[in-house]
Amino acid sequence: MVRGKTPLVILSVVAVVGIALGAWLLIANLASLSCRTTVKTASANTQAACNEVSRKFVMAQADQTFSPDKQTAFQSALLEIVLDHYEGVEGGFWSADQGFSAYAFPTYEGSGKKTDFPTAERSSIEKTIQQSQFRMRLWSDTLEGRREAVVRTACPVHRGVSVWMMERAPLLEDSRFTEAKQKLTLLFAGLSTSVLMLLGFGWLASLKVSRRFGNLQRELGDEKEISARNDRLKMVGEMSAGLAHDLREPIGALRLGLENAKVDPANRAARALPLAIEQVDRLDRFVEMMLAFTRPFRLKLESVDIGVWLETGFTTVKSRARDKQIHLETRSAVKTWTFDPFQLARAITNLLENAVHFTPSGGLIKLEINEQQSRLVIEISDTGPGPSDEAKKALFRTSKSERIGGTGLGLLLAKEIVELHGGSIELIERPKTLFKMVIP
Repeated sequence: MVRGKTPLVILSVVAVVGIALGAWLLIANLASLSCRTTVKTASANTQAACNEVSRKFVMAQADQTFSPDKQTAFQSALLEIVLDHYEGVEGGFWSADQGFSAYAFPTYEGSGKKTDFPTAERSSIEKTIQQSQFRMRLWSDTLEGRREAVVRTACPVHRGVSVWMMERAPLLEDSRFTEAKQKLTLLFAGLSTSVLMLLGFGWLASLKVSRRFGNLQRELGDEKEISARNDRLKMVGEMSAGLAHDLREPIGALRLGLENAKVDPANRAARALPLAIEQVDRLDRFVEMMLAFTRPFRLKLESVDIGVWLETGFTTVKSRARDKQIHLETRSAVKTWTFDPFQLARAITNLLENAVHFTPSGGLIKLEINEQQSRLVIEISDTGPGPSDEAKKALFRTSKSERIGGTGLGLLLAKEIVELHGGSIELIERPKTLFKMVIP
């Protein structure tokens, strides 16, 4: 049966590569139309960073987090922390009494840490600050040159004190086009590799299953482990058979969006490009998840500061929750524990991604960590509708997903990672959806 399906799978791969190659060529042709998009993105980044720094500084002042003599040091630390999440954005504080004070550019790509104020831009930054102070609201302006646009934003903390931000946006080729081309190139290699691996698994399973079963039984002497290995081979076969179906939807959406942009590139390219990149990301996630599922995990156990781990990890899913206006609450009653921080974060991220997707705007997601009977207990709950009855029957067992854009492999990976730690994962029936992990 595997041999009979091989031509179909090969044709599917050829079709995927052909469509992706066409998308790559079209993206290259649309690159020159992306300049305005980079300027808009830079403006949005500087405004978001300015608002975030201003808001957190006001909160810290109200809570008396720092003493007056430590204000500049606190401002510098705050800028470093916040701007680390805004690529290419630099900024600082200004006051009527002291002028420019704290400054930071943590994502500076040059050698060493950049601490010197952009003197050449002083006059233009001051004008932006003056406009912001005069109106007592956020003010943003852009100065375009031949090769780049300088976007400046200022927002008032209060009368006489402002936060300012600046980003340089290239007016050549939008970096997102380059990113899309790189991802499509990686997609070719990743897709081909994953399909070959899946075909190899299926071929070996169909030819050698009876002989290998006897060898496994003698080598392992554990019926449960043999059963788990056979289930894994079965899942790999199912994924191989369903490959063309799972890829059809994102490829179709990618082709439709790019063809739509090709009809009227001047007006439709800016809207089509983010959608195209989203579909490329979706294909990339699918290939990455398949590769992750076929590769064996190797745990690197270490003592983990759980508070720091929760604070610094899960940044992508936290951002998606904020964008959807969902409150993501994390709490731990345990200070340290021994586990693989990277792999366990992958397992938890898969569950949080599902929670963000299914939880309605204004909802609540909780990630709580406790210790019970010398075991680490991780509970993830949300106010979403929870899995359907049909999905519950196949939970942690198949690669089918109820989530639009999902690969269906996230829960399988989460289960494997938790079980490699010697733990367990389950869905508990409650008024709220609750997934519980137990790690020894």
